[in-house]
Amino acid sequence: GTSMAAPHVTGLAALLMAKGYAGKDDSGEEIIRKILRETALDLGESGWDPYYGFGLVQAYDSLTYEEERRPLLVQILSTSGEVIRETEVNPDGSFQFNGLTENYIKIRVWRDFNGNEEIDKGDLIGYYGYQESDHYLVWNPSLDNAETLSYLSSGSYELTNPLHFFPIIEFSE
Repeated sequence: GTSMAAPHVTGLAALLMAKGYAGKDDSGEEIIRKILRETALDLGESGWDPYYGFGLVQAYDSLTYEEERRPLLVQILSTSGEVIRETEVNPDGSFQFNGLTENYIKIRVWRDFNGNEEIDKGDLIGYYGYQESDHYLVWNPSLDNAETLSYLSSGSYELTNPLHFFPIIEFSE
């Protein structure tokens, strides 16, 4: 049964990541592993056992479990990289900012996987309109390669260019 269970658990873990569950909680336990364990339907002996493990995954229970999230954040940056505004991405992928006064901005999207409130190793980052010829070699994308947007206070702006995300990893040659 593991050949059939593995893709189900993997898919559920991906859905949990999409909801912002990642990294470790305050006690150091991996959040997704904790959610899967806490919401599993216990089969066999009470608790973990060698035949059933922690039990049968329960997708609905896992996706509605309340735990510390690491949301996908959208940041409006000045052209020098200063964070002007920040908001969470809505479940449908949209976001909105009102009252911007900067004339030229850049947009960064970030997920703080380790919860330390710093962009560092292990986090996921992307810039709107990022232009780089070889995405596979990027390990820490530069703000310089992000598109600069001219903000017009009289209306809204719909983003049309793709947003590429990159994990920040330790770079070694």
